[in-house]
Amino acid sequence: MNNRKYPEKLLANEIAEQKVIDFKNEIKDIKQQIADLYEEISSREDKIEGICPHLNTKTEHGNVEGDYYNKGKYLTIVRCTLCGKEISKKETEGGYG
Repeated sequence: MNNRKYPEKLLANEIAEQKVIDFKNEIKDIKQQIADLYEEISSREDKIEGICPHLNTKTEHGNVEGDYYNKGKYLTIVRCTLCGKEISKKETEGGYG
């Protein structure tokens, strides 16, 4: 009786393996579609930044703390409020931590 069940288990394992392979292939295809979409998004963002007149801007301030070996930095970034493009960035050295 065990001999009769063995081919069924073998067949079930082969089916399971094929399902795993199919799912892995589907995941690979979906990842490629996502990569293609990211590329398309990036291309369109570049087009937007190219045609935007950047008339309205906002200034962002930030800092990177220094430590014993590295000086801190103060950042001033001017960014377009319409398209989000970084118009200018100024880094000023601060003191040690």
